[in-house]
Amino acid sequence: MNLIRMRLYYLSLTFFLYTYFQRRNLSYYFTILRKTAVQVQRHLLIILPFLKYFETTSENGSDDYPRIPVSMDGPKEWTYTMRRHMQEVVPGLYLGPYSAASRSKLQSLIEHGITHIVCVRQDIEANFIKPNFPDKFKYVKAFIDEGLNSGGQVLVHGNAGISRSAALVLAYVMETYGLSQTCAYAIVQQRRFCINPNEGFMAQLREYEPIYQAQKTLKSKQQQCLLRQTTKRTIHQMDTERTEDKCDTMDS
Repeated sequence: MNLIRMRLYYLSLTFFLYTYFQRRNLSYYFTILRKTAVQVQRHLLIILPFLKYFETTSENGSDDYPRIPVSMDGPKEWTYTMRRHMQEVVPGLYLGPYSAASRSKLQSLIEHGITHIVCVRQDIEANFIKPNFPDKFKYVKAFIDEGLNSGGQVLVHGNAGISRSAALVLAYVMETYGLSQTCAYAIVQQRRFCINPNEGFMAQLREYEPIYQAQKTLKSKQQQCLLRQTTKRTIHQMDTERTEDKCDTMDS
């Protein structure tokens, strides 16, 4: 709620100053003000979720999840034309529009080392994902992990790189780095400011958050149980070997 109030405050202030400057025909100052307002709004959207992210990782420990490099900052200033290009959102994973994977951008793909591409451009592809997002997304994550683990670079794109493809990248960042939907959104938006998944995808991401967390917890418990069983078996084997050694000594 505080974030919403702050955004409304800055938007109201911008509108007031805009009308003030426009009446005095000070278009130059308005342009500066508008750019400043966009930057302020952008940082407001990013800073608070980032603080929550670092608090969460410091409390829960980051051993189970990798950390996103702090050095991976987004562009200092976002321009409209930047949406036509792909951006690296986390190490090795790029998000962009359809044009980023076109034949004319082949040289750019080679220079960035792109080896794997996920395309969710057509409605039939989006409809394949929508009905049961958790079941379908695991194939996307496996494909991305395969590309990254083999030393490659992965590009995820839709038509504009704003909605459906952004939703897939958000889900990947959430699950891979153990983040909430809010934190993942802030991190991805810092790299590609124009993302705007539709409400349907956002709702699915909110529902997916507890699902992947539960799966992670279950997998961790299973690994712990397996480790305990292995340890017990090893200790039992050691006791058996000691007993056999004693028997051999007595026989001799």
